[in-house]
Parts: sequence; structure tokens; C-alpha cells
Amino acid sequence: MFRLSHSNYKNKLLEISARHFGVLQPEYFHFEYGPDHAKVFLCICSFQRKTTSHEGRTKIEAEQLASQEMLELLESDIENYNDETDNHESAIIAPELVAIAQTLRIDPQFDVLSLYGDTIFRYHIVRYLFNKYSQFQEGVLTRIASEALRMETRANMAERLKLEIGVRTAVTPRTLAQTFSAVMGKCAFLHGDQFCAEFIQKNYKTFIDLAVVQILSAQILDESLIPAYSIETKIHNYKNELLEYAQRRRVAEPTYSLIERTGEAHAPTFTAACYFEDHETTGQGKTVKSAEQEATQHMLTHIKRRDAASTRRVTESSSSSFSLSRVKRFKAPALNELKRSIGWGHFNDLDNLQAAFTHPCKNQYINYQRLEFLGDVLVKKMLFSYIMTHYPAIKDKDIMSSRMDQLVSEETQASVAVRLNIGQHIFTDTAISSSLLSDVLEAMTAAIFLDAEKNKINRSEMYMTMWFKPEIEAIFGKLNKKSVGIAHVISTEFSSNAQRFLNTNVAKNSAKLGRKKEATESPYKPSSPI
Repeated sequence: MFRLSHSNYKNKLLEISARHFGVLQPEYFHFEYGPDHAKVFLCICSFQRKTTSHEGRTKIEAEQLASQEMLELLESDIENYNDETDNHESAIIAPELVAIAQTLRIDPQFDVLSLYGDTIFRYHIVRYLFNKYSQFQEGVLTRIASEALRMETRANMAERLKLEIGVRTAVTPRTLAQTFSAVMGKCAFLHGDQFCAEFIQKNYKTFIDLAVVQILSAQILDESLIPAYSIETKIHNYKNELLEYAQRRRVAEPTYSLIERTGEAHAPTFTAACYFEDHETTGQGKTVKSAEQEATQHMLTHIKRRDAASTRRVTESSSSSFSLSRVKRFKAPALNELKRSIGWGHFNDLDNLQAAFTHPCKNQYINYQRLEFLGDVLVKKMLFSYIMTHYPAIKDKDIMSSRMDQLVSEETQASVAVRLNIGQHIFTDTAISSSLLSDVLEAMTAAIFLDAEKNKINRSEMYMTMWFKPEIEAIFGKLNKKSVGIAHVISTEFSSNAQRFLNTNVAKNSAKLGRKKEATESPYKPSSPI
């Protein structure tokens, strides 16, 4: 399972760091997960703005393998180290991105592209985490993704890319982050997913791996460890950060109260309290808002320490030690009925599909939660891409944001799940709620996408987007759908190809099931339960 290390790579790395990098030393972070009889150890090595990670059967083996990978990364750096240390803040040369940023200054869709770019960016970061850190549970991955997507980090990347040329107003961390997102959105629209995936893999991977370290460790990394990735921010909105955290966790939002006002009338000092999840913190400031910000900052510190402690022993979610014996096995009639309901019959590997329909109450380790983590961003990305193509005239950020929120809401997804008749296939002891239907729909979407990608079946995203066609028309139908230029061509081709793809597959699936069905029949009509 693991490569055996025959040399002491850790010592070699320490020698090279002392010889070429002076006082800088590699840092190691260790984690373990899995059952007692089959422990798996994970080591993350952080050095010179790079991170490597590796699993091992022992802590020492994981450490050696992570060190070996770090040595391989450093080979090309050692010769050029002296040149690099003279300019830690060197920018990434990306003239195509700078050119796009220049056009965004006068682009009326800037705000909409920024929203779209946020969605694209989150999707690719989640894909990276889903693929590389498969041993982590959904809750851990969600916190890592949020850390990697911080506004300051995106602003830092925009600064290194020299994208401030696209900032419309004053250059601040917020406007830099918005410009970076808008550039990502424009790149996705013009060049497609692959371009964005390659950019993130090449330039943003270190930020994501450092977020893993920061979430899984109780320690907060010293910024001196990563000088080229630091950015000074005079103002940080801790209240917004805590509010976003509460919304992600679907818990009650924080509340605030003014405790007291002290000091002279011309120079008062305010003390405010922040209440969140049965915990209270206080802060002081010259204004009520600054006191609330300090109290919120203390609350976030408490939350990070609590979450880091709770994830120190990461429970394995997909270990080979746990069989699929307690995951619902689709029997032929039920599987055929599911294929007919959703109009998709290309399942080659049923493991993910079966997990997508399994509630955690039935199997603690193999259930829909990790797939739902990927499916959530996948659904948002594929629907937003469809809307950007079919409704290019929408330039108002608030309209786009509110309509997209409605389109990907729990209620909308539950209605799609009901129409696809997937509720009867869920393996659970709990009641079938709209929340459960929405989660399973997202997990099923991820399972189909991964299976199609593995077997090189194209257009799975296009196909699954058509599940939402009635909802799209109901929510966006009254908006100006007039298309211009290339967007109209793409839109028309997308729509005709998608419908042709749907009709062909519905006909094929019906024939396989021995049912007479016209190829033009709508795939959205709900089927009767078995």
C-alpha cells in the first residue's frame, strides 16, 4: 500500500535546509485515523512555502515519505535559492489574466462574474480536497475549504498576479478578492473548467494544503514561515466571518449586546458581548462596533481551538477496512426503476451510487455525506454555468444572487428529487424530509459525475442540469433572455444538444427495461413507485 523508505529522508531534508536555507527548518504535523487494528498515519511537511503530505503504516514511515516528496520538490529550488530569497514577493507572470483584468474595469457584468468566479473557485478547491484528502469526513473538509477561501487569501493571490489593474475603486483586500473572483469567472466562461483547474493546481495548491494544516492543528502557523504569501490587512470583519460560519453550519446566528460604557464623555470605552452556541465572549473598543468586532474575534478564536481539538483524531470515512455490507445494495428492479426515473443508465461502479443513498444512521463510515460535500458545489457550478450561458443579459448582482439562491435552495432541490422519485430508494430509519432529499440529490449528482468522469462519458453535467429545467424556467423565465454574440450560439447549441442527449438516453433506457417509450417523452415526468 505504501512505498517503503530505505533512507533517512528526514535527516537529508534537515541537512539541506541547514546548508542552503539557513535558520529555516521544515515543520511536521501528524494525524491519525482509522480503527485501532488498522491505524493510518498522515504526516504533512511544511517548508519554504511548500507542503507535502503522505500516509504511512507508522508515524515514522509517513514522516519519511513526506520528507522524500519535499526533497523532490526542492531539487529545482536549491540552485536558484539565492536569487529567490532576494525577491520573496515576486509576482506570478500571467499576462492573459492581467489582460482579462483590464477588460473587467469596464465590463458591466463585473459583479455577476465575481459571483460566478466564487462558485467556480470553490468548486475546484473542493475537488482538490475531495481527491487528495479522501480520508477526511465531510465536516472537516468543509472547514478546510472555508479556510482556503478566505478573503485575505484570494486578495493575496490577486496581488501576486498583479490583478489590481482590474480593481474599479480603491485597492483593498475586499476589492482585490472580488477582482480575483471576477477574473476566475471570466476565465471559466471563455476557456472552460480545465483552464481554471490547471491554474488552481499550479498556483493555489499551497494555500489549500496550508489550510489543512491550520484546521487540523491547534497551532496557528507563524506568518514568517510563508513570507511570500502574507498580506497586511488593517480591517478584518470578524462579524461577517462568524455569520458565514453559522450559515454554513446551519445553526443560530450570533447575537450581541452592549454591557457597559465607561470613561470620559469625550473618550468613552464600550464593552460588548457576543453570544454563539452557548458560549459568551466580550470585547472593548472606542465604538460599539469595534467592541463587537473584538468580542467576535475572541469567539472565533474559541471556535477554532474547539474545532481543531475535535478533529485532531480524524475518523476515517472511506477505509478499506469497512465493507459495504451495511450499505444499501440496489437490486435489479430497484436499480432499473432508478435509472428510468432519472433517465441515466451509465452506472458502471455502483459503490458511490449506493453510498449516495445511505443515511449515516445506517452506516457511520460509508454514507452520502462526503459525496454531498462535492455534490453541493457541483450542482451550484453546473447550474450557474448554464445561467451564465443562457441569460447573459443579467448584469445586476442582486438579481443574479437572489435567483441563484432560490434555484439551489433546499426546497427547489427537494422538489427536483420528488420529481425524480429518488425518495423511495433512500436507505434510512429517519423520516424523508426536504433536507434529506436535497442532500441525497447532491450526493447522487456527485456519484453520477464521478462515475461518468472515470468512464470518460461526456456531458454528464449538461444532462443533470436538465433535471432543473422546469425550475430554471420558473425562476429565470421572466428575465430578459435576449442573448448576444457568442453567448447566443453557445446557448442554442447547449440546449439542442442537451435535449437530443436526453431523448436518446430515455429511449435507450426504456428499451433496456422492456418498456415502450417515445424518444421525445419528457424525462421529468415522475414515475410511479414500485
